[in-house]
Amino acid sequence: LVSWNTLISSYAKEGLLNKAVNCFQRMCNQDFTPDSITFVCIMQACGSMGSADRHWRRTICLSQEAKAIEEQ
Repeated sequence: LVSWNTLISSYAKEGLLNKAVNCFQRMCNQDFTPDSITFVCIMQACGSMGSADRHWRRTICLSQEAKAIEEQ
């Protein structure tokens, strides 16, 4: 889980937002349970998006988080 969180955080910090979200999705698909650090990392990715895509991307991020919580 630490490696996944590191990847997500690094992608977000570098502005590679699609990669951060895709990494989160892959993590969930491989039966890893996100923790609070994972959610902070993915929300950082969502929060650093450009204003034109902010609503759309935030919706994707939140839907992925909800899916992960439901699977717990």
